[in-house]
Amino acid sequence: MNVRKRLIVAAVAAVVAAGGLSASAAPAAPRPLQFTVSFSPQVRDTAVDGRVLVVISRNGATAPITQTDIVGGVPFWGRNVTDLRPGRPVSIGDQPDVYGYPLSSLDRLPAGDYYVQAFLNTYDTFHRGDGSTVRLHMPCGDGQDMFSSPGNLYGTPKLLHLDPHHSGAIALTLDHVITPAQPVPAGGTCQQGNPSDTAHVKYVKILSPALTTFWGRPIYIGANVLLPAGYDDPANAGVHYPVEYAFGHFSTGAPHGFQENGANSFSSWWLSASAPRFISIVFREENPFYDSSYVVDSPPQRRAVRHSHQP
Repeated sequence: MNVRKRLIVAAVAAVVAAGGLSASAAPAAPRPLQFTVSFSPQVRDTAVDGRVLVVISRNGATAPITQTDIVGGVPFWGRNVTDLRPGRPVSIGDQPDVYGYPLSSLDRLPAGDYYVQAFLNTYDTFHRGDGSTVRLHMPCGDGQDMFSSPGNLYGTPKLLHLDPHHSGAIALTLDHVITPAQPVPAGGTCQQGNPSDTAHVKYVKILSPALTTFWGRPIYIGANVLLPAGYDDPANAGVHYPVEYAFGHFSTGAPHGFQENGANSFSSWWLSASAPRFISIVFREENPFYDSSYVVDSPPQRRAVRHSHQP
């Protein structure tokens, strides 16, 4: 065999060998999906305790965090964090302390394109008067709606292709902080909100000594007060009015949906001469456990409301 033929044979053999090696190579190792979530010092410059969530949806019409629900909501997963510092990521993946709903784990997510959003529900530490120390979120005019609660952090939604077995680590950034829905007056607090008075609706907020002692920090309760027509008339200065007390979920709205312009049937009736003259009061009592205690005495909400707001 001449030199030229030997070179051709050697080249063909090399190609065949390379092809064989390529065909028999082991498949790429799985790279399970996980999210790494962090925030910058520009968003928050101190460490934080709380719960980090990752929420995903195929629907980009609204933010994924607005699409969670008990029934029919989009999937999300969460993990508690302690002393999470700016720039230090936390992983949401197959860790044993990551819990999801309605999909219990990320590996149950069908591969596809999703809008992905990170969220952080911040926790405060309460040294309670009963000797307990607990970490809970402190609402501030939001009625314990964490997705609108001041101080919580959220990220800009990102459209991503996710494969639970091959996507690997995906970085998400918490680049926004929620601010109070209503302006907080100088020296005031966002607790129980700060809605503005109108001609017939007055908003009251009082520091509760009982709840302050129980929670180990200043705690306020509030009330939305609907006044009858003619209440401010000097001719009625000596009139004593009956009072209706109502309890329900947290709201900064007027009792009974009252509108100053009389636009609904209740409002037009309330402002009419035929309406009985009485005062209607709805309490605002968001607290670290829930949006409203319904004045159940656990913690001592009932005593606080009765002693502070009811004569």
